Parts: sequence; structure tokens; C-alpha cells
Amino acid sequence: MVGLVVVSHSARLAAGVAELAREMGGEVRLETAGGLEPPGEGEEAPLGTDATRVMSAIEAADDGSGDGVLVLMDLGSAVLSAEMAVELLDPALGEQVRLVAAPLVEGAVAAAVSAAGGASLDAVADEARGGLAGKAAHLGEAEGAGAAPPHAPAPPDDRRSVHPGDAQTATPPSDTVEERFAVTVSQGLHARPAARFVRTAAALSAQIEVENATTGAGPAPAGSLNAIATLGVREGHELIVRATGPDARLAVQRLREVATGGGGDAKPEVPPAPRPPPGAPPSSRPLPPGAPAGALAGIPSSPGIALGPLRRLGGEDEEELPPILDEPGGSPEEEWAVLADARATVREEVGRRRERLAREVGPEEAEILDALALVLDDGALLGPARQAIDAGRSAGRAWADAIEAIADRYRALDDPYQRERAGDVLDVGRRVLRELAADRGTPDADRGTPDANRGAAAADSGAPDAGSSRGSGRAIVVARDLTPIDAAGLDRATVAGIATAEGGPTSHGAILARALGVPAVVGLGAALLALVAPGAAAAETADAGTAGAGEVAGEASEQVAATAILDGDTGLLIPAPDPDTQRDYRDRQARAAALAEQARAAAHDPATTRDGVTVEVAANAGAPADAAEGRAAGADGVGLFRTEFAFLHRAAAPTEEEQLQIYAQAAAALDGRPLVIRTLDAGADKPLPYLGMPAEANPFLGVRGLRLGLARPELLSTQLRAIARTAAAHDNVKLMFPMVATIDELRTARTLLQQAIEQTRTTPRDGFEVGIMIEVPAAALTAVQLAHEVDFFSLGTNDLTQYVLAAERGNAALAALADGLHPAVLRLVDEVCRAARAHGRWVGVCGELAADPVAAPLLVGLGVRELSVAAPSVAAVKQAVRALDADEAAALAHAALAAESADAVRTLVVSDDGPTGRR
Repeated sequence: MVGLVVVSHSARLAAGVAELAREMGGEVRLETAGGLEPPGEGEEAPLGTDATRVMSAIEAADDGSGDGVLVLMDLGSAVLSAEMAVELLDPALGEQVRLVAAPLVEGAVAAAVSAAGGASLDAVADEARGGLAGKAAHLGEAEGAGAAPPHAPAPPDDRRSVHPGDAQTATPPSDTVEERFAVTVSQGLHARPAARFVRTAAALSAQIEVENATTGAGPAPAGSLNAIATLGVREGHELIVRATGPDARLAVQRLREVATGGGGDAKPEVPPAPRPPPGAPPSSRPLPPGAPAGALAGIPSSPGIALGPLRRLGGEDEEELPPILDEPGGSPEEEWAVLADARATVREEVGRRRERLAREVGPEEAEILDALALVLDDGALLGPARQAIDAGRSAGRAWADAIEAIADRYRALDDPYQRERAGDVLDVGRRVLRELAADRGTPDADRGTPDANRGAAAADSGAPDAGSSRGSGRAIVVARDLTPIDAAGLDRATVAGIATAEGGPTSHGAILARALGVPAVVGLGAALLALVAPGAAAAETADAGTAGAGEVAGEASEQVAATAILDGDTGLLIPAPDPDTQRDYRDRQARAAALAEQARAAAHDPATTRDGVTVEVAANAGAPADAAEGRAAGADGVGLFRTEFAFLHRAAAPTEEEQLQIYAQAAAALDGRPLVIRTLDAGADKPLPYLGMPAEANPFLGVRGLRLGLARPELLSTQLRAIARTAAAHDNVKLMFPMVATIDELRTARTLLQQAIEQTRTTPRDGFEVGIMIEVPAAALTAVQLAHEVDFFSLGTNDLTQYVLAAERGNAALAALADGLHPAVLRLVDEVCRAARAHGRWVGVCGELAADPVAAPLLVGLGVRELSVAAPSVAAVKQAVRALDADEAAALAHAALAAESADAVRTLVVSDDGPTGRR
């Protein structure tokens, strides 16, 4: 018999539902998981849900027959707890558990009746989903409202199978899997989750279509980014996903995970600044009281103050499509080949900028460009374009028409956030058209925004942070709107700030401006564009390749306005400010920069506490240029060299010689400072297509990190040989294995390392140490045993936090929970530091916690002696360490271990009455 579990925030509600279901259904296996554990005997259980209680209830409801268990939930965290409970179950039982989006009371009653009658798990689930049918029919709601369970498959003649470029309807095979669920990912299926949604669908053997059940839009093919995005799926909307084929059920499950925030690794986007009142046009925003005369009011998008000349990005016709030849220059096949070449060129450009963005800012922000790259191969574009070319249109005209059609669909959406995606699509489309125009030799092909190739050098140059240069070339870039590709190509050495006439703080260009740390104001209105004439130098501002900052400024000297002020905190742009206003803003800027300047001035000095304890502050890096940038920023070395960047965007893994060149260049760039090379940290959560890895239900608990290396020993051995050869030539090289969980894994990896040394006939120089990342709680809890096998530990606090708190770090709904300063995480840090001290090992931190100023006294107080952070943070972290007294920090850390929550820890650190007595 199918077992039932009722999950509710209220223990009394769960018990009442169970009582009613048993009364209606008779003999049925039904368990409840209501509320949290009561605080004491006889006391009422507090409201909430607990995954372990749900897991126990499922185990009790299972009768061992294999018929399965159906779980009904009330709302909110009940769903999350139920999903987590299934993950905690024995896999054999977990496969027989079904979570159903059914009304709790009516669904439980209907399910109990069905289960008592011996129905299958699928049939019981369908009955639960249709629990409201009788009530709807009785109340005479919309015609047909109760004719079928709302989540059950629609009648066959209403079903359609949609594929890119195919608008025909067809009756689906009988093995179709369908599920309806609410979208809970923050802001809905916007670009990054939509891109993950499409990639997930493409990786499975299934034909999938999707409908927005809330708006009635669709169905749309799951393999088309634009088709999915233009469904207008917002947070809270319900999707219907139908799939056929061998992976149909898995496809529905995976797509649900993406749509509910459980299948991606991206962190939430930077929160946008407040929007203006609804309906206020960009050009009519009132100036705040006291604003200087002539100022323009916009939306603050990225904080900070910029002073400098205004310089226009793009030309007079930046919104216009490049010139297009209507007549084809060859046969349809030749036109299609020309379009394919142009798309490939733009794809390569986007890829370069994506890699640079991933290195400088992080892989999550770089996913914005992943979404744009998908546009180039989207069936919703390629299908119509191919049809037009076959009908005798030119490649340019066919592509332009297809782009405009997709942009119109975005513009028609209700959600302003998603309407802004039209500009992103148009930007990609225009870049392809410029390539086509250049290939065909069209006159004025370069007219408009910068061409697709310009700026490759800047994009890959590892330019310094915007605040690191005061050269004459730094200007406030003015544009109608800032596209993500333009934003990713900005040379921060020449860009002081960004001002746009249109767009909003949720535009991808604005998001990237915040991530890059460039002050920005958007939505300033058409008056902004009249302040400065468009000039050729605009392209160099964004994409300075060979010209230096001085050259750029000189070329643009006649095409820029006088000094202006951009206030990214209040949303003001002040053109030609009077001397008093300039003085006021310069004073503000100076005060804000004073501490940062002090830190930069001492960036190359050791980070030594007031009582004489030295802490190494290293940089995180992903390429030799990053290592050099870290050294220039004052880093004491590289505490985390991410080798996975050498493995991305390739058709095959890099060879031993290719890896040797990368590692040797990084070692040389540090001039003797330590270089900690982490072996490949990839896997099912960061897949490499050429490895052909199978999809996993929970990739964060799957084959990743060292597990992947041990599963593919030749892949790891090749890398170890390259590292061994590097260590034989450079005495600053150290090696680190990621995602270690057991001592057996470590010993096997060390055996492979020894074999690599023997195979290369090398002897690593003195200073070669072997360590591991502590990311898995099991490793932290067995650090005493692991310390016998390693020379150092490096705490990856991002993963350690998510595993300790069972809170996936990319899930916006759990952002407050996934805090590395939770006492449970700090206690594991303490455990590792104690084990290291007992064996004379050192401990570092290379996760985000290393750059958190609140964490500095706690980490130092617990015994961490190396902090590895992004290069721009090195100076500030060193300054924070110098302000500490190690003994006081140890007392503060000891108190933090006894705190009840992360909030309590943060309050302790910043309070006047904390152990340090200092703010």
C-alpha cells in the first residue's frame, strides 16, 4: 500500500489533517511531520518544519512493499524540508518517494481514499492533485475547473509537442511525464536561471516543452533560451513541464530544481538600487532638495563618486542596426555559412570577455555572458533565419528580422526586468550584423557601437581596478544604455564611472558595473546624450586595446564635456559643476578614500597584529596575469590558484605541456612568493563537456573535485606531472587537493603524486608542500588524522558553510542561513586549527569569509595564519589584521563559539561591550 506523509508548520494542523484523512480513507499508512521539536515535555511544538522529522515520517510510512510514499506539504519551507528529507534518505527508498503539489486537506483525503483502495503511487498522486475538483464543481467555478485534476495531463487532443522551428502540433507519446510547480527562484526565469534551464534541458535525452500556467503563455521548447525567457516567467508563477523520451522523468525533476533555485550554482544578483515611482519617465525624475542647478536625476545603480570628463560610448546611431544588404551574395548554403562565421566570431569575443569576467569578478557574474552566448545558437532565432535564407533573403536581412522578432516578444512582456532583456538580445544581434557587414565590405560598416572585435586586448589584459589609476584618461562613460558585453569589456583603468540615458538598475550592464566596482547611474534621460557629442574615442574608452590612457584622452579631447560629477549613491549627474560643488564632492571622495589610500600605501608591508602575530594575506588567481596583479596589489603570494580556468571552453583537456606553461608563468610572476596550485575542481556541478559525465540528482554531493580526479586518474595524473615539473623548477610551488572527505582519498591522491614525480624524473625543490582544502565537514572533524598526511589546510568556507548548514549557497531563499559566521561553521574552523597546531601545520582560508572584515578577528583569533582574497581586497584585509590584537581576538573568537547564531556573532564583533572593547 502507498504510504502518506503530511508535512505542516503546525503539529496540530498536521494531526487534524491526518485525523480527517483516516476518517475518510479508512485503513491507511499515514504519518505526520508537524512543527519543530517541542522545547520541553508537554509543551506545544513551535511552528516550523524539520527535514529530519520528515525523513523519519517517510521511513515510518514505508511498508517495504515498494509501493512508495506520497508526501503532501502545506507551504514555504515545508517543501524545502521535504526535498531535503528525500536527499537524506537511503537512495533506494528515496526513489520511491513522491512530493506532490496538492492542496493539503483535500489532497490528503483524496490520497487516503485512493491509497486504501490499492491504487499505484502515480494514481494516488493524481487523486491528491485533483482534490479540489469536487469543491470547484460544487461552487460552479470556471467551466471545466473541476473536470480533471489541475496537475494531471491534459486530454491528448490538447497536447502539443514543440521543437525549435516546428510549429506543428502532435499527439505526444504515451510515456510523457508532466509536472506543474511554482517558480521560486528570485525574480523568476531571467537570464542566468533561464540559461541554466536551457543547458539542463539540452543535456538530457528528452523532448521537453514548457507552459506558463499562470499567464497561459506557451508551450515553448525548453531548448530555446529566448522561447523560455519570453514566456514571462516571474517568481511565483507556475510552470507546466512536459517531457518524453528516456530521460523524461529526470528532465522534469532537473528543470524543477532549476526553477525553484535548487539546481544552479549562481549566487543572487546584486540587489538593485530603489526604483523611481511607477510610471515616472526617465527624463522627468525630480531633483532631490539641494541638488545643484543643471543636475540630472537618475537611478543610483552602483555606489561611489566619479569626477572626470564625459565621454560618449557609441555613435549617433547606436540604436540603429548596421547597414544590411537585402540581396544575398551567394546561394542559401553560402549565406548560411557566412552567418555561421559571423556568429562564431561574436561567440569567441563573448567567450574572451566571459573568461576575463570570471577571473576578475567571479563565475556567477560571468553567467550573464553565458546567457548571451546561448542567443547565438538559439533555435528560436536560427529556425526563422534559416527559413528566410532558404526563401532567398540575405544572411543579414534574415538575421536582423529574426532578432527584431525576438526583441518584440521581450518588449511585450509585463515584467520590466524581463523587458530589459530586449536590449541584450539586440546587442548580440547587432554584433553579428556588424561582422556580416564587415565581411561583405558594406560602407560605414563600423558605424554605431564599437565593433565586435575591438577590445580583445583589453578584455584579456587584466587591467587594474578603477580606483588604482588617476591618469588623465579616466572618464565618465556616457551611453544610451550599457550592454553586458560592453560592460564586460570596460577597461577600469580608463573608466571612472558610467552614466546611461536609459536602462534600469536590474539591467545586466548595471549588474556588471556593480560587480566591477565602477560607480554608475542609469535612467538619466535623453538630456544626458545632449551633453556630449558621440566620438570615435568612445570605443577605446571601453575597449582600449593598444592605445594608452593618455592617447585615448588626447584623441577625444575635442569630443568630451568639461569635468562632471557622477554620484552613484544618490543618482545624480552634475555637468560642469561650480567650484564649490566640485570642492564638496572632492572632499567626500577624499574622506571615503582616505582609509583605502592608507591601506594601499601599506599594501606591500606585512600584515602584523599589534602584538606581533603575522598573517599572510594572499590573492586568489585563475591565470598567470592574475598572479601578477595580486603581487602588484601587495599580496604575499597566491593562496588559491584555480586551475579549472585552463580546462574551460575547450574541446579537450589541456595537455601536460600546456599546463606546465601556465603554472610556470604564474610561479615566475610571483618572484618567489608562494603559489598554492589547486588541482582541478570541476565535476557535475561545474561540468566539462568533453568528459562526458552523467547528470547527477545532487551535483554538490556528487563526483566533483578530487573525486573526479580519482575517477579519471589519467586526467589528474597529467596535471600532477605538470605541477611536479613546475615545482622542480620553482621553489615557491605548493599543491592542494580540493573536496577531500576521507583519508583514503588523500592517500590515493598522494600515491598518484609520487608516481607523477617518478614518471617525470623530477625532484620538487625545498618548500614544496602538499595540503588539502577543508570543504567537507567530515574532513574538518577528522583533521587530527589528516594532519599526519598533509603540510597545511586551506578552509574553503563557501562549500563548508553550505554543507554544515544544509543550505545551498546559490539559493536566494537560504541566503540568510548560509552565513559562514554561524557558530557551527566557526566550531569546525576551531577544530581544524587545533588539529593543525598539534601537528605543526598552518591553516589558511580561501573562501569569501577571508575578505569579510567582521570575520578577520575571529579567524585570526582561532589560529588562521593565511587569508587568500581577491586582489583588490588585499590592502584592506591587511589593514584589518594590523588593527587587531591577537590575544583579544582569541578571546573574542572563544566567545563567538558559544553564540547562538550568525547574527549574534556579528553583533558580538561590532559591539562596544565585546571582549575587545573596540569597534
